Amino acid sequence: MIVKRIHSTADGGSAVEVLTLAPPPRPLPAAAVLTARLRKSTSEDWHATPEKVIIITLAGAHTIKVSDGSVASFGPGEMAYLEDMTGKGHQNHVTADGAVLVLRMPADFDIKAWAG
Repeated sequence: MIVKRIHSTADGGSAVEVLTLAPPPRPLPAAAVLTARLRKSTSEDWHATPEKVIIITLAGAHTIKVSDGSVASFGPGEMAYLEDMTGKGHQNHVTADGAVLVLRMPADFDIKAWAG
């Protein structure tokens, strides 16, 4: 399973790390699960995520740009793990109408330890 991890950097910026994880060893400890619609051409300027979330794209397409200039693209079935809760954060841009599944994760969640 491929997960694009969006995280804060020591210099106050953000970066993308592509993780290749073994099949899930156990259920995700999501605190809440919700859906959100994606509307083409919707954008959000620089912001940090208020909490750790896993975003699974169900339909449509969107991008996440981080402060080092990297852009991660997402389509159906692709997963992002956002934990850039400090610093500059990231920008979002929706390139095609769709929907995402949002899993709100506990504050102490560590995706690498979970996939262990």
